[in-house]
Amino acid sequence: MNQEVTILTLTSSTQLSLVVLFLPLLSFVIMNLWSKNRKLGSYVSSGLFFVNFIIAVFLFITIWNGEPEHSRWLWFEIGSGIQFTSGVWLNNLTVLLLVLVTLVSFMVHLFSLEYMKDDKAYNRYFSFLGLFTFSMLGIVLSDNLLLMFVFWELVGFSSYLLIGFWFHKETAAKASKKAFIVNRIGDLGFLVGLMILWSNYNTLDLTTLISSAEITDPSLTLATLCLFGGVIGKSAQFPLQVWLPDAMEGPTPVSALIHAATMVAAGVFLLARITPFIPIDALHVIALIGAITAFMGGVAALRQFDIKKILAFSTISQLGYMVMGVGASAYDAAIFHLITHAFFKACLFLSAGAIIHSLHKFSHDNDANFDAQDIRLMGGLRRSMPFTFWVFIVSSMALVGVPLFSGFLSKEAILIASLSMTKGWQVIVPILGFGSVLITAFYVMRMLLIIFFGENRLSNIINTSYPSFSKVSLLMKIPLTLLAFSSLFILFSPNPFDGSHSWIINGLSNQLPIEHHSVVPAISVMLVLLGMGLAYAKFKPSSKYIQQIHSEPDYKNLWQSLSFNNWHLDAIYDAVIIRQAIRIADGIKMIEEKLINRFINYFAIFNVILAKILGLFDRYIVDGLVHFSAFASNTIGWLSKNIQSGKAQTHIAWAGLGILMIIIWLIL
Repeated sequence: MNQEVTILTLTSSTQLSLVVLFLPLLSFVIMNLWSKNRKLGSYVSSGLFFVNFIIAVFLFITIWNGEPEHSRWLWFEIGSGIQFTSGVWLNNLTVLLLVLVTLVSFMVHLFSLEYMKDDKAYNRYFSFLGLFTFSMLGIVLSDNLLLMFVFWELVGFSSYLLIGFWFHKETAAKASKKAFIVNRIGDLGFLVGLMILWSNYNTLDLTTLISSAEITDPSLTLATLCLFGGVIGKSAQFPLQVWLPDAMEGPTPVSALIHAATMVAAGVFLLARITPFIPIDALHVIALIGAITAFMGGVAALRQFDIKKILAFSTISQLGYMVMGVGASAYDAAIFHLITHAFFKACLFLSAGAIIHSLHKFSHDNDANFDAQDIRLMGGLRRSMPFTFWVFIVSSMALVGVPLFSGFLSKEAILIASLSMTKGWQVIVPILGFGSVLITAFYVMRMLLIIFFGENRLSNIINTSYPSFSKVSLLMKIPLTLLAFSSLFILFSPNPFDGSHSWIINGLSNQLPIEHHSVVPAISVMLVLLGMGLAYAKFKPSSKYIQQIHSEPDYKNLWQSLSFNNWHLDAIYDAVIIRQAIRIADGIKMIEEKLINRFINYFAIFNVILAKILGLFDRYIVDGLVHFSAFASNTIGWLSKNIQSGKAQTHIAWAGLGILMIIIWLIL
């Protein structure tokens, strides 16, 4: 950036990419100004997102496996000759993410037309979706880290608005603040990383850094780890994953958009952008954090009863897989899993939204009051909601990593890459990776059995034997069908058992394709079958557990306690950080009240007393002397006047008085 920059003539592809960027912002403006017919406004907004998706597909066809396009122009200049640029960098990674973000955003818009139709803040909801998508697309298109950081922060702000959309609920308000604060902690690392890079290379332009950064430079290791701090916050990695489960307080389509496909994927995208200049030591740290997160997220999902929280912890686990893939020097496999995960997890969230929507309507129609997200109140939904059941099954199998589904291909590519890390402590990475496969199969099978099989357990609290739920509308079925279809292997690889030659990996990889290992898929399938078998044995409809599902869980069990309480991370942070911060604040408050305020008060009292004394001194001493001088002068003048009155008797009297005083003086 510290260089002469000329404004380049924008290519047609760059111009179209800017259209893709600003159409969601236009939607944001329209939905804020459109107040007469809110339904028409939302359809116009959805139409803009459809156009955006079509343009993104055109850009994908134009750029994919072709010559990358980089347009750059002067942004601002400080001092003498220090220039900052902004620009658009279109390559395979960019256009792939453009298609993903625009498609999922459009699917969420369609689903929301039905899901949010009765909400009073309908326009505000769609306007926030537009602002968020604009921010995410800005991250994808940015050609330098400073511009990316600007959009990165805007994503954080817009996600704060969406998570706290129902701000009248205390839990939603707290969740939005928690997400915002935790992300700011990670973003502080991002900012420090930018400072280190600028001080060493005088540029934040990605293409320049890739070509000039010295991979052996110790400061580069520190800088990339600081940038990874931003990823830890945004992509909910250990130890900052605590915000994501609480963020489920937002509307379910929001969860599908920002917590499955876009916002949390921003961190993985950033890692993919900077992978060419991440030193190997930093990659090892990244892989370890990803593996730990994948395992912890899976364990935390095992004992949850809120359907959205199960999916939230699942998202944390799968994001861990992606980060682990980048750390294992397989960013192409990580992006592959990011793409497949976006489709099947968005499908899972929207399917959960369809279930919650139907149960809410049932609750309203029957004047009942129950938690529509509690899976203990479900059961047997495969009969009353067959369409939702099948799309949920398809996306769940992709999440587990069953052959013939997309998740199997992308997850195996990451697991194969993790086998390169077997020296010393690095062996922890593949062990946790394969262990997470077993855990994922277990909690997904548990969720399916409790929600869709057996008898409906609402009859335990509602006086009806066969609850009847509303059917899923066409506006909900369209995105669910497309997302479920996108969870099949056929879109990604002609071979359902080998993801190493997927068109995504081949398009992203700058090296030889990942070597195919037949042993890894075999081990993975065995772990999947084992996990699902164990879950079926415990949670089958006739099991003792299902019959006692409403009883209080046994949280004295260590693993159950760790799972239900998310490894007690919130309690640990509360004890170690929050309470200590409150104690420090209370101490400062006490010092202020007991010392500073008292000193100020006593000093003020002293000043008042001193002012009173000075006032009395001024009144009785200074003013008194002045008044006495005037009185004395007046008296002397009066006496002098009377002596010189011209009367003979007065002169005789004064003369006699004088002679008397002389006689007395002589006698004495």
